[in-house]
Amino acid sequence: MACEKFVSCTEEELKLTLAPDVKRTGRIQCMDGCTTHNSDILQCYDQEPNSCKGFGQCLVQIGTFE
Repeated sequence: MACEKFVSCTEEELKLTLAPDVKRTGRIQCMDGCTTHNSDILQCYDQEPNSCKGFGQCLVQIGTFE
């Protein structure tokens, strides 16, 4: 669920529509990232389930995307 949110927020924040194969790749990369940052990513998702901006800012703050 958090990775679905990540992909949809990417589309929303960048104001673009990703092709189905790019969405699939994004979900896979997100899931791979979850093996390293699982609790942090889920914590951000729990804190900001309805806000792409807040979710993204939280991910940057925890250092998931440097």
